[in-house]
Amino acid sequence: MSRRVKCQDTGEYSTSDCAYRAVNGKYWSSEVAYQQWVKNKEWRQKSIDILFEILGYQSGMTVPGVLWKNFAKYEKMGYETVYETIIGERKNIEWAMQNKEFKSEAGLISYVCKILENHMMDYYKTIQAVKKQKQINEAMQLPEDIEIQNKKQGSRDISRFLED
Repeated sequence: MSRRVKCQDTGEYSTSDCAYRAVNGKYWSSEVAYQQWVKNKEWRQKSIDILFEILGYQSGMTVPGVLWKNFAKYEKMGYETVYETIIGERKNIEWAMQNKEFKSEAGLISYVCKILENHMMDYYKTIQAVKKQKQINEAMQLPEDIEIQNKKQGSRDISRFLED
């Protein structure tokens, strides 16, 4: 007998026989949605780790809430984009940390987040273009067992039509 469950990704109610039950015991609308959430979670952790490394934080340290609020905003863009932006703008972030003076740690983090926000759309477009090109290339690949036979066209004269 199925029971009523709430899907984590959509927030809608469904039955346990229709929804996908993940390893953690929570229900998702589909297995694809769960796999996307896991992938996004991994990219988020990579992004946080690289940003902590740049800012000089160690795991377990108290971080201002400004960072977590900004990371929540970036979820719509995707954490893969955030990671690529952090990697690409690392020199700018390090330069700002060395040459600018900030009154508080929150000011530094806000400045770093603004750097990321200003460049994130460029990296998003690049990532999307690469994904689209990869999709096109995969669609164009022919199976190896199919041979393409080229047919040569005969001569260009009209003698073959005048056989009568």
